[in-house]
Amino acid sequence: MTNIDEAIRAALSPADVRAYELLRREISPVGEAVGMFRSPRRAYIWAMAVAGAAFVVLGGYAAWRLLNAIEVRAMLGWSLLLIFIMLALVQVKLWFWLEIQRNALVREMKRIELQIASLAAAIPRP
Repeated sequence: MTNIDEAIRAALSPADVRAYELLRREISPVGEAVGMFRSPRRAYIWAMAVAGAAFVVLGGYAAWRLLNAIEVRAMLGWSLLLIFIMLALVQVKLWFWLEIQRNALVREMKRIELQIASLAAAIPRP
């Protein structure tokens, strides 16, 4: 632990220390992904999760049809559909990763706000 961490803990009340410890601990990637479904934006998260699952199913079907196609024109059609579906799935995954990063950033900002408020309260006023 560093000197600044000790100074922050000394300035905090016991309730603030508990809140600081909750905000300070690291969350696993699985915990972050599950936590997204409890956030205020959970309707969008669920919609994108359903869309991602639909893209996986459609991609599997398109791949199966591509492998069983006999004519070149059918192969081209199914391969283009498969490419489109995979690009859409990549976009869904990127959106999820950005949401995870957004939630981590909001959590860090709340921790900093708590530290600033606690240190401001500890400053003696004339």
